Amino acid sequence: MKKYKVKWVETNLGVTRKALRNYEEKGLMDKNSFQNPLNHYREYSDEDLERIWFFRLLQGVGYSINEIVELKHNPDFDIHSSLSDKIKDLERKRDEIEKSIGFAKTMKFLGSFPFPKEMEGTRFDELINRVRESWNPNSNPRQATMQNITEKLLESPGYELTESDLEQVETVLGEFDQEAVLTLNNYFSYLVQRKELGVSDPLVQGLMNAIYRHCRKHFFPENQFEDLTPQKFARLMVRSFTAGDIGLLREQEYGKDGCKFIAEALAHYGGYSSINDIE
Repeated sequence: MKKYKVKWVETNLGVTRKALRNYEEKGLMDKNSFQNPLNHYREYSDEDLERIWFFRLLQGVGYSINEIVELKHNPDFDIHSSLSDKIKDLERKRDEIEKSIGFAKTMKFLGSFPFPKEMEGTRFDELINRVRESWNPNSNPRQATMQNITEKLLESPGYELTESDLEQVETVLGEFDQEAVLTLNNYFSYLVQRKELGVSDPLVQGLMNAIYRHCRKHFFPENQFEDLTPQKFARLMVRSFTAGDIGLLREQEYGKDGCKFIAEALAHYGGYSSINDIE
């Protein structure tokens, strides 16, 4: 009967000495059955290799060593039923991971995070479960579209939107009056052109008031933002010029100094002394 040494197992099966010793320590393999009594070298049979290979396969689909140990000592073990249960467990974990990825992407996109003061007595785990559902592009196709396109523009400077990209953007913006979107962009451009005047200048604040009224009319539904005061408006808007992917994208359009000026003008309009009072 052919015997295989540890070095062969490492080279051909990709199982380390440490892993083999771990199998022994956990009781998955009895070294007395394959240890040469004369030189104490471990010499594995074909049957041993099949057992080792099976353990590795189970680990490859998510079984822990402890789970494998439990299976080995379970007289009612059935591989089909066990794999069915493991698939359900992996799918649950996948769903949790996808929610976490979506939540992380949204925080990166917005540059915004839920802070303790926003918890309002809610336990941390309850808050996280809630925001992972609501702050998630997987449950918001419009948000997912804008995040994906923003990532393309940021990851590849000079990237030109394809026809497919433009169609997706048009679909998203279809909820809004596209003329209103262009008008808002023009307002911000006018604002940046007047940054030498300072944020408190009457003309600058007059433009801010026009932006506020324009946004209230076209982008903030009355049933959701009935009490959208200038202060709340500033809090909603400032981080979109100072943080996250959306802030970086706006830097490409208005420049870093321009974005900072717009943010400071927003803060002043909302009654704050600076953006630091908001961020």
